[in-house]
Amino acid sequence: MHRALPAAALGCIAAVAKSARNDAADAPPPPAYSRAALGHDALGERWPRDTAGMVGIPKRAWPERQPEIEEAPALRELLRACEAKGETCSAERFVLATALIGSKDDQAEGAALYAVDANNDADAACALGICYQGGTGVDLDETRALELFRAAVARQNHAQSHYELGAMAYVGQGMDEDESLAFAHWAKAAAQGHPAAAFMLGDVYLEGLAVPKDADRALRWFVFAGDRGHRGARSRAFALTQPETTDEETASGRYTDGSRMSIADRVASSSE
Repeated sequence: MHRALPAAALGCIAAVAKSARNDAADAPPPPAYSRAALGHDALGERWPRDTAGMVGIPKRAWPERQPEIEEAPALRELLRACEAKGETCSAERFVLATALIGSKDDQAEGAALYAVDANNDADAACALGICYQGGTGVDLDETRALELFRAAVARQNHAQSHYELGAMAYVGQGMDEDESLAFAHWAKAAAQGHPAAAFMLGDVYLEGLAVPKDADRALRWFVFAGDRGHRGARSRAFALTQPETTDEETASGRYTDGSRMSIADRVASSSE
């Protein structure tokens, strides 16, 4: 026999449902694809694979340009030449900092270079926030990371900063876990074409976290992210459209749990 829920519990459930509807109303419209374009075979033709896996996938890491440490001497010369002209040189400083961050021995200098422009440049603020988020070249400071991401969002509606804020809200890094807040940030980043944010939108629609479950919207966001090179989104889209995939496999929460763990693992590994 089913026991009736107390009125307080029913009120809580109603409030959560209303919040989910409101979050969904604030989301960007799902990407437009024809039904035929969303078919398993059509996706396979658009995203060719070989025996080693998917091929032709564009780089999706941020920032788009990630120079090797071997390029640092030439980048230093470019920065010196720019500074000699009396210019601001934020772009040259950012690229050099990004090269240095990739080398463990030079991370502190890289973070210091990001800090030079963090008050005036959204990219630099976001990059420095990522340093504080993971303790890269600076002491771990989640509060400072949040401040920098929020500043970049306020200054420029910065897509990567929206993504990072969403990730921190999703796993409760520097704040309480807040799936609705995570969804809101990812929606703003995805609306700007951010692949990883689009992937996470698909993920929460698939599981119904912060928004009502919607497998069609989930698939559309996965395909959108996959078209922009997100490997996980392509795998998720193939799984959802595989004819022999069972309802239990496509509807299970293992997808979102896995995405939450992947973000949490990233946070844990960066702080070691």
